[in-house]
Amino acid sequence: MKTLFHLACRFSFLFIIFLAASCKRDSYVDEENDLVYPVNFTFTNFQSTTNFLKNAASTKKHIAATGVNSNYSEGFLYYWSFNSETLTPDVKYRKSTSPVIIYNDGKPITYGNGFAFENYTAGKAANFVGPSQITIKLPIKDVISLARLGFDMTGSNTGPKDFELYYSFDEGGTFKEIALVNNFVNNSSTAKNSFTYNLSTLTISGEELWIKIVPKAGDRTGISNYSDSQGTLRIDNLHIVGIAPPEASSFSINKLHYFLFHKERSNIVIDGELDDVQQLNLELDLPVGEYDVFFILNNSNSELVFPSTILKSTDVYASNLFSNKYAEIFGYSGKLTVSGNMTSNIVLQRMYSQIKVEFTDNLNLSSVKKIVFKQEHEPFYYSPFTTTINNPILDQSSVEISDDFQVNKQLIFNQFMGLMTAVEPLNYTVEVHGQNEILRTFQLGSSIKNNVQLVFRGQLLEDPQHTVGFQIKKNENWDNGSVASF
Repeated sequence: MKTLFHLACRFSFLFIIFLAASCKRDSYVDEENDLVYPVNFTFTNFQSTTNFLKNAASTKKHIAATGVNSNYSEGFLYYWSFNSETLTPDVKYRKSTSPVIIYNDGKPITYGNGFAFENYTAGKAANFVGPSQITIKLPIKDVISLARLGFDMTGSNTGPKDFELYYSFDEGGTFKEIALVNNFVNNSSTAKNSFTYNLSTLTISGEELWIKIVPKAGDRTGISNYSDSQGTLRIDNLHIVGIAPPEASSFSINKLHYFLFHKERSNIVIDGELDDVQQLNLELDLPVGEYDVFFILNNSNSELVFPSTILKSTDVYASNLFSNKYAEIFGYSGKLTVSGNMTSNIVLQRMYSQIKVEFTDNLNLSSVKKIVFKQEHEPFYYSPFTTTINNPILDQSSVEISDDFQVNKQLIFNQFMGLMTAVEPLNYTVEVHGQNEILRTFQLGSSIKNNVQLVFRGQLLEDPQHTVGFQIKKNENWDNGSVASF
């Protein structure tokens, strides 16, 4: 912990010498004349999406705190468009997971015409010929909660028009019912029947969720008799939605910064930091009076940007480099009145929004080696106690993500924004890089505040047969979300 001591002295030279000999430079308190009280700060409403296992630095000002609310967000755990005629999902919450779709003890799965889903084009769907049982095995390690399961179905005139649906958390040892009757609404061999099931009441146990579909004849009015050996069932847009922590490496920096400014006594300026903390309390001895206070928690791999000199509250600002793309930064600014021993609960808010880009290409994306995002908007900074300073941030860094985009057709990064009361524009230039060349350059943009999930959904590589803009979706609360087309 460090403490700044600021004292403007207008005394004679001899008295300055006397002060130098008799005062403690590392204290902002006049121990003989100040009435000082211990103030215990507790912090809630934040949690990093990675687990940092280091022990917090041991100091007399730092003690353990209670748990905090989750900071994770709802989205696709898995999504299959089947448009690439593969059983590899378009989206999965962990690159290392390997879900399995199997039927009739390993009978080969073929592909037929599919259906459009949100911004995914009507490409292909999975064909199951004479299915007696279809099992979908989903790894769910680290998944926090399940929300819903959904898919589209159709089938041949002799295929099933009803099914039973079950789930298992013990790798098929026991199955429990989700729904026993699921009749098709439209029995035409080309009609889409959409099904959605609420999974939010399920209590997760184990590391796999198995879904079992047992096809049945169903209502045969106006169509052929059921053939359990030759009838075809077709499934498309298979997806399961839930909450899981993003896949990211452990952060190297987990640090709380604090700034307190006495409103009447300008010599009392306290700032400091606590390192390697996940759950924390902070105790400070403060003279009575009213303070402007600012707390900011940095969970990331780079230090935040602060001014080099802080003499008064209006000097303070904070920012984060754009290239520090997974940074999870939380903050609070407000007023504090000290009149006795007290505890103050500080509710930290997200100072960033999550940007997610989902690719709906039917084309093979294995030629894409890297995607680069460049900011076309002004760099964001947060100045808690003034709005009159010019933007002090010069940040020309970019977000660069290298991945196998054919295996996982999405990317995520965080955009630092501060604590905002109105929306601000976000504008990016996106470069799609191949091995030795730029394959495509395009623009993405929207207007949001902090604490928003913004999803851009569209084609990464242009398909001349399907020219589609990126769809934009916003979750305004995180707490809600937003999707945009490109």
